Amino acid sequence: MTDRSAYVLLPFLLPQVPVAALVPLGEEKAFARGEILCHRGELASCCYAVLSGYVAGYGRSTAAEEHVESLMGPGCFFLAASMLLDKPAPLMLRTLAPCRLSCIPRQALRQAIHASPDAAAAYAEAVALNCTCAMEQARNARNHSAAWNACDFLLRLTARQAQNRDGMVRIHEPEGPLSLSQMLGGAAEEVRLVFKSLRDEGLLLRQGGDWYLASLDALTRYRDTL
Repeated sequence: MTDRSAYVLLPFLLPQVPVAALVPLGEEKAFARGEILCHRGELASCCYAVLSGYVAGYGRSTAAEEHVESLMGPGCFFLAASMLLDKPAPLMLRTLAPCRLSCIPRQALRQAIHASPDAAAAYAEAVALNCTCAMEQARNARNHSAAWNACDFLLRLTARQAQNRDGMVRIHEPEGPLSLSQMLGGAAEEVRLVFKSLRDEGLLLRQGGDWYLASLDALTRYRDTL
């Protein structure tokens, strides 16, 4: 049975989406770690596709503490709906690591959607996948414990990363356990306990300064026991 006292909503991890038809519409730019792409409440002049690195969307709790509400990695596409609808950005967007982003201006996206069925289909699919994934993660957060959701977050984060010859998957910084728990603010203590349990179970390993998942299958089985 789910321990409701352990309920915690982890950051929404945007899915990878098929944006090959959209990336060429933008200009590829490099961003340093900690650069702000857009402030909460601003009208965005462009949307983004992540080519490498990670971007976080920050909100504020009732205590005015900054916390991560969404996380965008390679293959993610974000801010397009707000931009096209002339709606203020719902979150402050900041890079978590050095990033390469395709920055797609409003007019270029609008013209492509009107002129190209491929671009229109890619945009519609990206928005639909983002919405579907958001609903799934919100449902999981309500129906499972903090431990289950932390394991699920790690599985989502590493699902498309290559395994090394020992079958382990590296958790690329700054998405390691310490950084992740720092990002979660009020949820940090619960997440630290989850990471300690994973280390005790031999599922989370530290090698040469890097964090690894010993096995995605083993972590999936462990999550499903929670």
